[in-house]
Amino acid sequence: MKIFIPTKNKDSIGGGWTFMKNFITGMKRYYKDVEFVGSLEECDILLISGVTLVDPDTVAKASQLGKKIVFRVDNIPRKSRNKRSRVYSNMRSFAESADMVVFQSQWAQMYAGFLTGNGLLNSMVIYNGVDKDIFYPGPEFESSDYKSLKYLYVQSQKNENKRFAEAAYIFHMRWRKDQNIKLTIIGEFPSDLVSADFDFFAGENIEYLGVVPDRKMLADIYRDHDILLFPAFADASPNTVLEARACGLLVEGVNDVGGTKELLEDGLDISLERMCQDYYSLFSFLMTDIKEVSV
Repeated sequence: MKIFIPTKNKDSIGGGWTFMKNFITGMKRYYKDVEFVGSLEECDILLISGVTLVDPDTVAKASQLGKKIVFRVDNIPRKSRNKRSRVYSNMRSFAESADMVVFQSQWAQMYAGFLTGNGLLNSMVIYNGVDKDIFYPGPEFESSDYKSLKYLYVQSQKNENKRFAEAAYIFHMRWRKDQNIKLTIIGEFPSDLVSADFDFFAGENIEYLGVVPDRKMLADIYRDHDILLFPAFADASPNTVLEARACGLLVEGVNDVGGTKELLEDGLDISLERMCQDYYSLFSFLMTDIKEVSV
């Protein structure tokens, strides 16, 4: 089973890139018959991991060559942030070319499915998974060991939809009741906001760590905290929430709009192994279809 994942930049961060790294790691770990190849001609399956990560010509060529196409969709992209690409028309055309459209949550299927054609039979939901070899809980402490609660806020990119201001508000109001609590902030922010101490005004205990690209270091930071504040608006399947859950943090301040609440449901398997098993089952089904046609 040979898979080709086209990318325009291999050295980026963000949800789509985290998924891609997790996916490749997991498939290599759990399935020895899976091979990642570097060209369309070599592959059996083209995996489009994001609408902005592949050129329309590549998708058209895959169709011409009879390759199976799986299109991963997490959200409706913002045209203002992708000015050089026809993201809306590409979403529809990629979905029409795909043998299966995979959404990251039921909310994403409802919302982004409007552009891809939600009524199509070739769509399904596969939740993202987290690598529990890296993200796992730390030791449990007795309540007497806690001096104060440690809050955490994480975002990978400058994006007002992450709603940092709401997280800051939640923390400040809790700080008024307990001035021993602390907030650690991770991610990319405007320089003027950083230099202004994130607009905190009453001497709140905050620490800014900048961008933390090393995942093992990030996991250590998660384990050193108690609560993740995540008020992001319209986030389809945030890896940050999965990572925090895997490290034993509570997730609070969640927005009603988006797929985050689905990730917090009891009994949901958020492991990388489950995610890869879901994709492997899908790929095997598509490969079986190929064999049946060729017989």
